[in-house]
Amino acid sequence: MLSWLHHFSSNMSPERSPNKYRFEEVVQLAKEVILRDGTHVPMLIAEGSIQGLAGHIPIMPETHEERIHFMRSAGYSTAQSGALGFLRQVIFIGEGWMSVAEKGEAPKVRPTQDPKRKEVLIVAGLQVRENIREVKLFEMQRNEEGALMGLQEVTPKEDEPKQADNPLLDAFAEGFELGLLQRSN
Repeated sequence: MLSWLHHFSSNMSPERSPNKYRFEEVVQLAKEVILRDGTHVPMLIAEGSIQGLAGHIPIMPETHEERIHFMRSAGYSTAQSGALGFLRQVIFIGEGWMSVAEKGEAPKVRPTQDPKRKEVLIVAGLQVRENIREVKLFEMQRNEEGALMGLQEVTPKEDEPKQADNPLLDAFAEGFELGLLQRSN
């Protein structure tokens, strides 16, 4: 499970945040990659008290349930390896679909089934100890040939929450915690 991850050191000076990757820096890099390449392979960054791991997910499972299971397993096996120490943060980058609900209503169908869906770049982060959740969505603007021409940030309306849950990051963190507990037994 760890074969697709690359190690990076997270030894930080005292004046620097313990998180090597700041969320806004990751967002900027993800935007640069997708604008350059026209696509962004799903990527996971997990940073711990010892070091961090970052890598592409070459094949993302098809269904939501399979993706949750995959991320939980990835978190579990990462903790079992002992490579990270304690999990500090996890960041996910990927492409997806977004539905825009009618005013005051929840979407009636999954985004993949919505004819009015929007293609988006998703960057989601979870700082585990502080339970800080961040997400940035960018609608992909493509020309008639399908080439990516630009990104438009999707901002929440005033009455919408500024933080968003991300079940994939939650699954990774849950799997990591379980793996850490079973490793210490």
